[in-house]
Amino acid sequence: MKKSEPFCAVSLFLKGDKLEPGVITSRLCIEPTRSHRKGDVETTSAGSRVTRRRGLWVLKVERQNLSDAITELAALLPGPAVNFFDFPGVDECFIDVFVSGEAEEYGCGESEFCCDVQSIAALAALHLPVQFTVALTKPLANLS
Repeated sequence: MKKSEPFCAVSLFLKGDKLEPGVITSRLCIEPTRSHRKGDVETTSAGSRVTRRRGLWVLKVERQNLSDAITELAALLPGPAVNFFDFPGVDECFIDVFVSGEAEEYGCGESEFCCDVQSIAALAALHLPVQFTVALTKPLANLS
């Protein structure tokens, strides 16, 4: 089996029908990676128009090392005294941990990811549910 270098992204997701991204941004003093209001209309890369069904505010940190991504995201956010569910319009809030690696040509492979104690403690201090997504993808054909 092939061991590939993982890609990691750790994100704070705030969602809600009445969520106003500008209010969240002002309160946290951080620009989101992505945001929109319920009802916003956007055009996808394929040219389709999509009406957003819920408000969304996302802050994402991408790194090769999962511990680094978690620690960096936690450092950007206010301390544990903040309850994100008390923010205006927020009715869903969670941390998403995404890790991907490359599978072998035939779909096999593995991707290891580890977290140090400090990053686990930083994640726990946020007092939020954590969603984990792991993906192994087939390598792109060698184009050279």
